[in-house]
Amino acid sequence: MKQLKIVLMVQVFWRQYAHVSRTNLIAFIGLFSLLTACEDDYLFYDRSNTLIQFGPEPGQIYNSSFNLADTIKTYSFVYEGSSVMRDTVYFDLYALGGPVDADRTFAIKQVMVNNEPNAEAGKHYLGFDDPEVAGLYTIKAGEVHLSLPLVLLRDESLRSGTYVLKIELEDDENFRIGDPDLIWRKLYFSDQLIRPTLWSIFEEYSFGKYSEVKHRFMIDVTGEKWDDEFFSALYSDYSYLLYWRATMVTELSQYNSAHPNDPLRDENGELVTFP
Repeated sequence: MKQLKIVLMVQVFWRQYAHVSRTNLIAFIGLFSLLTACEDDYLFYDRSNTLIQFGPEPGQIYNSSFNLADTIKTYSFVYEGSSVMRDTVYFDLYALGGPVDADRTFAIKQVMVNNEPNAEAGKHYLGFDDPEVAGLYTIKAGEVHLSLPLVLLRDESLRSGTYVLKIELEDDENFRIGDPDLIWRKLYFSDQLIRPTLWSIFEEYSFGKYSEVKHRFMIDVTGEKWDDEFFSALYSDYSYLLYWRATMVTELSQYNSAHPNDPLRDENGELVTFP
């Protein structure tokens, strides 16, 4: 893909700067090649082909290690009061090719995931053509970024299972799809405790093997949600991570000391521990 970008950039440069000397043009090509080796997929594009794709939050757009950070998210209504019957999860979407002076709609669809309970439009989430949200799926004039909303509905079925909503971008009159790895996103949601996607990053050295009992214990003794948003904050601040790991070790020790004959065990009967 980077080689393709170089070709496209040289084409654009040649059309606009054909009068530049051959020596200077070669120098510019070398500079472009160096830049594409250092920067990520969001910096360069061909304006004749406007692309659309997902990406990390704007603050991490130039950090390639975050490109796939939000590919899969989790959400649970269990953290919310009983009066909360809907909530919204956002994914970051980008138009490559620069802003224009008109609003631009884009095409998005649900993709069924094999062997998993798939969310149903109108039951578990508001469909993309629902009049209540249809106008939200638009890149506004002068913008290249959108926090794409998925409006979730707290259906009774979420209390006994976890459902998946996979979304995928499509070509339309305004955009062509971009990088194949960045044209889809997946959301797992429930009204039960659900393992945060980012838990795996911290499993070996910080919080150990996941269990629902451990997760509930962490929530109860700290008052924090310990969801993907919370883990994302830990990932960005190592001292914050060390504080919470030490807190959990201390809290578990105090619990077990207070229950010498009944230390904390998970739903499988294994002792709850932290590394």
